[in-house]
Amino acid sequence: MHLPDSRSSRVRRPLRAVIAGEIGSALEAARGLVAAGGAEVVVAVETPAEERAASAALLMKDGASRAALLMKDAAPCDVLIVLWSEASRVRDVALWAARTCPLTALVLAPAGTVGALDLSRQAALASGLAPGLILSPGGMPRARAEARRLAERLGVCSSQFCIPIIGGEQESDRRLLHRYATVAGIPARELSEKEWRIWVEEPAPAIGAGSIMTCAIRLARAVLEDRLEVLSCGAWVGGDAGLPGGFVTMPVRVGARGAEAPLPLKLTLDERALLQRAAVPFTG
Repeated sequence: MHLPDSRSSRVRRPLRAVIAGEIGSALEAARGLVAAGGAEVVVAVETPAEERAASAALLMKDGASRAALLMKDAAPCDVLIVLWSEASRVRDVALWAARTCPLTALVLAPAGTVGALDLSRQAALASGLAPGLILSPGGMPRARAEARRLAERLGVCSSQFCIPIIGGEQESDRRLLHRYATVAGIPARELSEKEWRIWVEEPAPAIGAGSIMTCAIRLARAVLEDRLEVLSCGAWVGGDAGLPGGFVTMPVRVGARGAEAPLPLKLTLDERALLQRAAVPFTG
């Protein structure tokens, strides 16, 4: 990936997203990105030689713009979505990215709800990629489910609702910051202040199936389109302004260069302590 001199030229050149993982989950991600448009989508699945022809036909028929099958045929790329959960495979893919397209952003979306922050650390250590280029859905699925619930209460579209979340991998290590929730930029609590205090105390909603994949696709699009979109994802946060130095769930601006800057939130001492406990440090 070659970064140009300006963001305007960045979004005009042809873009490529590579998806690495098992064929079923890779196809699901490919469909989402192809539907969004704006980039060539390449699926790379390490598959036995005798299955490659059938796999390529399935990929081309059912989702991808192009089937690379092998990682060595997939470069270059602007964003690389890694769906594997095995640390050894994630490290290998990160090392491949560092050698072939060292400015690409990695989006790690392993199956399940935990493990991505530690995989981010391992990918950074194994590859030498800048930690800010490595992202994961983090708290996005939980924030998305809560946004849907509260948007329904307020009678607004959930896409207009934004609520940040901070913390780590486990649900017990995450905290929704309801005081910062907004609807189209307006503080949500101001729209229905009396009911708002009751609504935020209600039980948390379930995270829907496919939420991690949906959030991974949103991260990839934020990189491809250089949106500088604020997303509560798993990302590297430097140890400044009293924040921990490590991989953590935190609202950050996501663009062509990965996590570019955390949102300047006014956190309580308790919330800062939560981040300190939850952060996965990056040590070489």
